[in-house]
Amino acid sequence: MKKVFTAESMIYSTRCFKYDKENRVFIGRITDVMGVLRQLFPDRLDLGFSMHSDRTGRVVNFVLTSMETDAEGVPTAWIFSPVDAPEEAKDVTVKVYR
Repeated sequence: MKKVFTAESMIYSTRCFKYDKENRVFIGRITDVMGVLRQLFPDRLDLGFSMHSDRTGRVVNFVLTSMETDAEGVPTAWIFSPVDAPEEAKDVTVKVYR
């Protein structure tokens, strides 16, 4: 997994995730991203991470927006949506599996 470090945070490369082009979803595993979840904005409690696009060179912030659970209520996946993303990335999501 390639991580890019900055003074403020760790930023993941899009190469760290499998991309489902049809559904516009980056797919990853919780062990790959949990250490980097952080409060993205000082005035909000959103948890998320940043992703650097190898294709466009842009950095987009993703925040946790929902969670999938199994029949017992145990989390199985976390869904992240972009914040302040450029128009072409507004409908892209990140799904992280347990």
